[in-house]
Formats: sequence, structure tokens, C-alpha cells
Amino acid sequence: MGPGYYLTPPVLSAAVLLGWFLPQAITTLNYASGVPENGVLLLLLSANLSFTGLLIGWSVGRGKLTPQQYRRVGIHLAIKQLRSGRYGFLAAAFVAVAALVQALTQLQPAEALSAQQPTGLITILMALWTLNPIALFLGITCFIVFRTKISFIVALIAIACYAAPILLHFKRNDILEFGAVILFSLWIVKNWSVPRLAIPVGFLVGLLLLFGVGEIRRASGYSLAADGSLERNAVTIETIAKIDWAGVIENAQLANDEFMNGAFTMDYVSRYSSFGLGANLWNAFVQRWVPGQLVGDAVKQSMYITSFSSLDVLASYGQNWRVGTTSTGFPQGYKDFWFIAIVFYVAIGRICRHLYSRAVTGDIPAASVYMGTVLLGIPSFTHGTYSFFLALPLMIISYLFVERLIGDKRKAQAVY
Repeated sequence: MGPGYYLTPPVLSAAVLLGWFLPQAITTLNYASGVPENGVLLLLLSANLSFTGLLIGWSVGRGKLTPQQYRRVGIHLAIKQLRSGRYGFLAAAFVAVAALVQALTQLQPAEALSAQQPTGLITILMALWTLNPIALFLGITCFIVFRTKISFIVALIAIACYAAPILLHFKRNDILEFGAVILFSLWIVKNWSVPRLAIPVGFLVGLLLLFGVGEIRRASGYSLAADGSLERNAVTIETIAKIDWAGVIENAQLANDEFMNGAFTMDYVSRYSSFGLGANLWNAFVQRWVPGQLVGDAVKQSMYITSFSSLDVLASYGQNWRVGTTSTGFPQGYKDFWFIAIVFYVAIGRICRHLYSRAVTGDIPAASVYMGTVLLGIPSFTHGTYSFFLALPLMIISYLFVERLIGDKRKAQAVY
């Protein structure tokens, strides 16, 4: 593996499986009773096949990089060949959109921001959050390469777009996204890599935050104001210091909600349900991309194909759905296509490898959307098989926009 390997889909997804999925599986097998063995086996098999599919897609993707290409990436030269004004305008355009989306998001009522299934304008804004990593990458790289006052302001605004999601809501995805994009920007432009020893340390710290995020949110997040409305509280160092981290670690060893949810769902599908053949994919598409504000809620509801939810599944087994949990990402595809859903993970690996191979040789559009695209693949393991593909259209549009704006300067030949 070459430099920057820790920012590739195989490594990031393996970290998720080892640090989040596998401990829950072990806890379920050792301590949980009443979880159907058939569902456990199907979920474990689906996870293994999905990860294998990702590896296959990554391995057969276009572009076999030579050691010389690993030693010196060409993106710095490609950006340098652009006029600072052109690249600065590109960065400012994306950062302006990201800042506007974030400002509108924070103006939404606290009830809308904290809802488990948000509706209304917030759903459109959440879809546009996909542009945040692109804006951050362009803002940071613009400042690294050109070092002007304007580029500094653009980079600062791009960083500020993550302030509310991290400090007010302590969202794990945004924390991971922010750190990954910063590291990728430093590596792809300055050829700076994280020391090998820091990687396992970062993994352990990440696990602690992963399992402690619930406590952090309870200690900050939202509180009930005197007038009965919700008010937001920022995460502070004092808040984090007051948390019983020893208790967090102890509770984390017994946490298995997501795995149990997934196991029950897999068992239910295999025993009592026929495969949806795309029904869940269609419903997810309608949920994300059909605006009820424009077509009307009645029309949107009529577009859904009747299907069962994981809440219905757990209720049929006499179980309760714990708020804030998922059923892992694997049952969603299994409900539609059985284990053939592995092709979605092959596609994720293939698309990401294609972008990676172009990015490290100096392709600006590919570099701009690479990290955002990779991070879209992680929820396919944790939340739903189709998460990646539902958000992919915005990445494609962004890629084409960047390519169009910079024209024939989209790539420069690196000097090795």
C-alpha cells in the first residue's frame, strides 16, 4: 500500500467493521438471548460478502499506480498551473453554497434538527450537505497552494461550516469527514502522510468517541427551555471532561443494538418475506429526491411501494427499536436482492478506485470529489446499502461543474 492508504475505502470500511460491527457481533453471540441464530449467520455472511465486494471493486478499478507515482503526486502542479483567480473562484463558489446551506440549516427549528425522520426544507438541506467535503477540499488546497489573504478567508469559511455540526450536534460523520478531508488535502498537495504510529492511536481515540458520542450528546445537544421549546447547547471541554469514560468503555462492551436490529431483519426476510426486487431502493430514492414541498405530501406518499420497516420487524419479535440506532447497512440491499446486493459494494469500490487513480496523478475534478465520494461509502456499511448511490448524483454534478470551469487545465503531467 502506498502513502495515503488510510484514506481509501478498504481501510476505512475495515476500521468500521472491526471497531463497530465486530464487537457488537461478539457481544450478541456471547450475551444476547433471543436473537435468531439464522439472522446472525445471514448478517455475518452479508457483511463479509459486502466487504469482499468492495475489495474486488477496488482491486479491478482502472489505473495501476507505479512506485514513482506514489512518491510524487501531481495535483499541486495541476492547481499551480491554473490562475489563482480561477481556482479561487471555484473554491469560493463551493464554499459559498456550503456556507449558505449551513446557515439555512441552523435557522431551522431545533425540533426539525433533532427529529429522527425530518421533513420539510431540512430534508433538502441535508441532501446538499454532500457538497461540504468538496468545499472544504477546495478551500484548504486553495490556501495551501496560493497563500493569499482571500484564499485564507475562503479556507476559514469552509472550516467554519463544520463548526455547528461538530460543536452543537457532535455528529460522528461530520467529525470523520472533517478530519479525513484535511488529511487528504495535506497528502495530495503537500505529500504529507500521517505517521504510522499515529494511525492505531487515532483508531482507538475514534472508537472512544464513537461509543461516547451518546453521552456527549446527552450532556450537551439540546435542553428544554423555560418556555417549553428546545434550545441548543455547545459541546465544551468541561462537558467532555465530566463524562464517565470508564463507564462508557464498560457499556460499549455490551452494546449490540445495531447488530441485533440487523439480525432480526435478516431473519424476518429469509423466513416470512419475499424479496423486494428494488422496492426499498425506489422508496429510498423517493424519500431523498422527491420534494414533498413541490409535488405535495399526498403525491409523494402515493409513490412509495408498500414495504415493511425495521421497526415493524422488531415489533413482530416483541422487541423495541432504540432511538438513534440503525440496523447496519446490509439488510437494506438483502431485502431487495438477496446476496446479489454485493454488486453495489463492488460498484462503490470500482468508482472510488477510478477517482483515486486519477486524483493522485493530478486530475483536479477527481481529487475534488474523491474524499466526499469515499465517505459516502461508509454509511453503506452502517446505515443502508443504497446510501452511496442516493448521494452520488450530487458528486457527479460537482465533478462535471469543476471539469467545466477549469477546462483544459483539469490535469497536469506530474514531474517524477
